[in-house]
Amino acid sequence: MPFNINLIYIISPLIVTLISLGVLLYFRKKKRLPLIVLAYAFVAYFGAIALKEIVQIPTYAYILAHYGTSPAVLGLYFGIQTVVFEIGLAYLVACFAVSRKSLRLEHAEGYGASLAFWENGILLGALTFFSLLSSYLIIATGPAATAQVVFNSLYAAEPMLFSGISASSLFVVFLGILERVSSILLHFAWGYLVVVAAILHKKKYLLMALPMGLVDFFVPYASAVPLWAFEALIFAIAVMGLAVALAVRRSITKKKVVKGSRKKNKG
Repeated sequence: MPFNINLIYIISPLIVTLISLGVLLYFRKKKRLPLIVLAYAFVAYFGAIALKEIVQIPTYAYILAHYGTSPAVLGLYFGIQTVVFEIGLAYLVACFAVSRKSLRLEHAEGYGASLAFWENGILLGALTFFSLLSSYLIIATGPAATAQVVFNSLYAAEPMLFSGISASSLFVVFLGILERVSSILLHFAWGYLVVVAAILHKKKYLLMALPMGLVDFFVPYASAVPLWAFEALIFAIAVMGLAVALAVRRSITKKKVVKGSRKKNKG
């Protein structure tokens, strides 16, 4: 029987799932986020993923054939898709939800948390966890021939999964979790901003959100620098995106307070 997947690599996507779920439940409880908002975010996120796939099937081979693996070209290729499809579609879905009176300003944070949940809690969290867990169980308890096939396939694709526990493997796991936290922050930030843009009918908030999608521009550069430096850069970008969203939130809250005070004084 071949040696098996290091359990720490199975636990890490579970941790990401729990973080994403915790953020979502916080806003559901605090803001009484209706499930319909989670459903709209589902349409926005998975619609964007589907559109990316539709675009990449006929174009990715062309890009590689004409530009090779140029990081700048591939970076723009991936970054523009995220801007147009993930943020653009999130905005269009938010506009539709607002027109149906299903999305209000107090749901803006929850919409962002929902987008983050579908990517990090489900697609790259729970699904990855169950995939690795099932592979672990097959290798551990399945028929020898099947176990060997699964092992060979996984080992060829991701040999790191079978590395022993060490300081370096723990650090890699930490960086993987940090990457997902960065994704949560960015999805939250642009999700919040597109809702504000849709409700207040002010495109400036959409324009604040769109550049955040260019974070995927840096993906092709990941192998050119140390992993910790790459993840630190992505986290820094995510924190800046969050700071923009929080600044907008404070500004809107302040305007509400001022308006409320004026109405009270007039009364």
